[in-house]
Amino acid sequence: MERSMKSRLAVGIAGIVALIISLGLAGDVTVQQGSITGTGLNVNGNATIDGNTIVQHDLNVWEDLAVTCDVSVTDDVEVWGAIGVESMPMAYFSWLNAVDQIITSGLAVYGSAAVTGDFAVVGKTTCWGGLDPNYLLLDKETREGIVQRVQREVAPGKRAGAALFFNRETHRLETYVASEGKFYDLSGTVVHTLGVVAVPATEFKPAYYLDPGTGQVKSYPKAVSKKYRLKSGCRLDEATGQFIDQRTGQAVARDQAVETYNPSDGTYYDLQGQVLRKEQSPTQIEYATEYYLDRHTGEVKNVRRPVRQLYAVKQGIRFNKKTGQFTDEATGNAVAAQDAVVQIRQ
Repeated sequence: MERSMKSRLAVGIAGIVALIISLGLAGDVTVQQGSITGTGLNVNGNATIDGNTIVQHDLNVWEDLAVTCDVSVTDDVEVWGAIGVESMPMAYFSWLNAVDQIITSGLAVYGSAAVTGDFAVVGKTTCWGGLDPNYLLLDKETREGIVQRVQREVAPGKRAGAALFFNRETHRLETYVASEGKFYDLSGTVVHTLGVVAVPATEFKPAYYLDPGTGQVKSYPKAVSKKYRLKSGCRLDEATGQFIDQRTGQAVARDQAVETYNPSDGTYYDLQGQVLRKEQSPTQIEYATEYYLDRHTGEVKNVRRPVRQLYAVKQGIRFNKKTGQFTDEATGNAVAAQDAVVQIRQ
């Protein structure tokens, strides 16, 4: 494969493509249709799945994942960006099936989702429908901890509700009504009142979606807050808790691997608060129309994809992943980065 094409890889064109080795890819990846075996698919960029695909083992995407067809993943699904068609805030999946864990920074499923194993959510879970559990386990909490959690997680429109928790100091079930600043026991008696009603610590804004049950456009309050995320090219080893540079395989410090994103101004920062980069506004993003064959209907359809400026190694230049240096293949001499890399238009 030409080095200039390494930044984007289309896997499969028709039928089944079996990849027996682990796919670890540095740029954007499009999977049109296929079966990916070995140790799974690892994409250090954006991943788009345009055709029915089976991933044997893990699916790891370090940017955004766009899914327009059926995807079955037999092990872990980890997406550190957004999950959605064309990176929209909400996603539609005809069917999402994982036999192990799903860990995301945000997941919306308007079709059906089945998890035959554990579903881990590191954050707040909001349901607009009912719950049907076999049992409910409540952790030991303090009133102060519940106040802080509700401040951070509960939208203003829900603060008149009652947050049920197990008070580890009184060994009783209590409810906290944030709008009143009061704690009640299960008989409705006030057992504690805050000196000042705590106000929300998180900003919320309406996010709109089409209700598949009624066909009506509805909204829900979406948190707008600073998010910590892994930098592109880094991962967190769940076995050791260390941050790993994917290029070198070496452990790196937290401030080298983690950045923050502020959605209110579309800016990425390092842990010292220095600006790393700004996100383009929708009016600044250039789009190109691409056509594809819808395998379900046989129709030719189109989709608007953002045009990104990507970088690739020039023809005749070799990049050493262990040293981070560029070398002229003809002479063996070292080449400066500005002379070895070319900007390409995707």
